[in-house]
Amino acid sequence: MNHFKSFILAAALAVATFTSTHAQTSLSQGNLLLTQVSGNVNTAGPVSILELNQSGGVVQTLTIPSGNGGLQISGTATSEGALTLNASGDSWTLAGYSPPYTGSGSLSSRTGAQAQRGFLTLGASGGISSTTLLATNVYSGQNIRAGVQSGSGIWFAGSSSGTAGIVPGVVYSDGTTSTSIQNLNSRNLGIYRGNLYVSSGSGTQGIYVYSGLPTTTATASAFLTGVTGQGTNPYDFEFSPDGNTLYVADSSIGVQKFTFNGTAWSLAYNLTVNGITANAGFGLAVDWTSIGGNTVFWTTPTNVYKALDGGTAVTGASISSISSTTGAYRGLDIVTIPEPSSAALLGFGTLTLLGLRRLNRKS
Repeated sequence: MNHFKSFILAAALAVATFTSTHAQTSLSQGNLLLTQVSGNVNTAGPVSILELNQSGGVVQTLTIPSGNGGLQISGTATSEGALTLNASGDSWTLAGYSPPYTGSGSLSSRTGAQAQRGFLTLGASGGISSTTLLATNVYSGQNIRAGVQSGSGIWFAGSSSGTAGIVPGVVYSDGTTSTSIQNLNSRNLGIYRGNLYVSSGSGTQGIYVYSGLPTTTATASAFLTGVTGQGTNPYDFEFSPDGNTLYVADSSIGVQKFTFNGTAWSLAYNLTVNGITANAGFGLAVDWTSIGGNTVFWTTPTNVYKALDGGTAVTGASISSISSTTGAYRGLDIVTIPEPSSAALLGFGTLTLLGLRRLNRKS
């Protein structure tokens, strides 16, 4: 009996240790992830992902391999380098261009054979996957801007093109073949409640939504367009957990807050920066758990700004900056690691219950 009690205790400790280890990752809950490209160049720029605390302090720098088979982005294309949370909630996708390169000029103007497009995944453990290359006809001569994964599928946002043989706009890939979902000039994208959303600064600017996660040709519906006071240059965006608040980073305004009353969306107010007449927003992250309101973070090429939205229009302050001769900031997100699975906890509970029943029978 003593041996069996020891076994139960050991099993309990083992499962508890597994759960704790599984929940404690190299990336810390509530920290920021920031894409930084080095060098003020349009031909190619090495990329790092900075983990920042919410005061802007660098916790660690994750360097993306930039040599042959690695991944780079443009140093001057503000639409590139988005960092998007995948549907699993514990990894992020970064899309770009994989060396070696041939030809000349900007990365986006080169064909897929000269600068092949690809993507990689950052895990909650801080690990970075190798680059997955896309076919040479995907975004050939066009920008690749963002990617998001769900299961074995991945969706991309990028420039549109009418050139025959080019897979442009919003693209789906199953890892082997790629399909153009819609020839829509798109910037950022995300998966919310099982639907795919994209932002566009072309045509009728705003946020668009696809029903579900399309894998073949589909047409997005206008989700947030034509709202009074809405900006015309939307980039990143984020929904509240209840789906009734939407923040949109806009390169001509800063960050716009929209609210839903059950019938329609309306602009609540803008989050801007004191002393800056030409406010801008590109990357975006929101901490929905802050005391006193939502803490909103956004990027410009040279700064990360922070503002506590307590229910009225407020101004933000810079928490991190970089010289334009050193590099540029791009995508931004916040670390929200999912809780340990209930299945694992249920399994532990079942094991413990069976053990206690056996102990009772032997007593």
